[in-house]
Amino acid sequence: MQIKQLEYFVEVANSSSINQAAQKLYISQQALSASLTAFEKELGYPILLRSKQGVELTSRGKQILIEAEDILHTVQKWFLLSDSSQKYISGHVVVAAPTSICNAIMPSIILECKQLCPDITIHLYEARGEQLFDYISEENNFIIINGYTKEKEKFLTTDIRSRDLSFFPLFNDELCIFLNSNHPYAQYRHLKPAKLKEFTLTLYPEKDIFPYLNFLDKFHLKRTYSSMHQENLFHLVSKDISLATILPNIVSHNNYYIENGSVKSIPFSGINLFFSFYTFYSKVSTEATDLVLTLLKQYFSRLQE
Repeated sequence: MQIKQLEYFVEVANSSSINQAAQKLYISQQALSASLTAFEKELGYPILLRSKQGVELTSRGKQILIEAEDILHTVQKWFLLSDSSQKYISGHVVVAAPTSICNAIMPSIILECKQLCPDITIHLYEARGEQLFDYISEENNFIIINGYTKEKEKFLTTDIRSRDLSFFPLFNDELCIFLNSNHPYAQYRHLKPAKLKEFTLTLYPEKDIFPYLNFLDKFHLKRTYSSMHQENLFHLVSKDISLATILPNIVSHNNYYIENGSVKSIPFSGINLFFSFYTFYSKVSTEATDLVLTLLKQYFSRLQE
């Protein structure tokens, strides 16, 4: 077994296509298929399910993907231990993401990147929806993170093809209610959406709340306060027991108000409010961008363990 086989497998798993992975790896499709077959033969069991639509991971393949990414991340750290390697990987990376990702995830990514390669500069921009793609540049040093509900995932293919981007799924999330910890409902494990009628909702402006527009209409919910800044939403909820906000669950990660116990997040019951975050990047990315992408994958692999 070789490190290169792990790299090939991870790229195929993230691309869901041997053909696309071969293009990114700059090898022939035949050579990539042969490497994967040899890898499976050495393991003694299949890790990929092949079809005309692409490839899917088997249950064992999903477990190996997590561990393979861990191994590759560790190997990368070994190479970065030398001063010459640190000097070699430099440059700047533009990351455009929603507020939830910028606040909850990117500080950890930036600190880890600084530890590995202090000569890499990360420019972080908060944006939402189509505004995220304004940060695409010809320098191929950009990373876009965007969320899609099940209904909106049909636009995913359009976003990729129209802009000629590579992508991979980052993680799945769900909407939760964030309420004052002193509220009686804060003791519940789940909350029915109808209960929201008892709260005054403080939310993002309408144009920025793509995940729950239909949700609000369905249950005839009204908002009283709106703010462009997530910090303001949490501050209001922490100060008033009658207020609540609706945001992705990832927002509770590394959250000051959650950690100090003034706000609590509770998932909804009886309704599907799941959506997915995807990462977009140039098909010809820089080494600095590749490192940040690796750190993102590794971070969410650890988070979901």
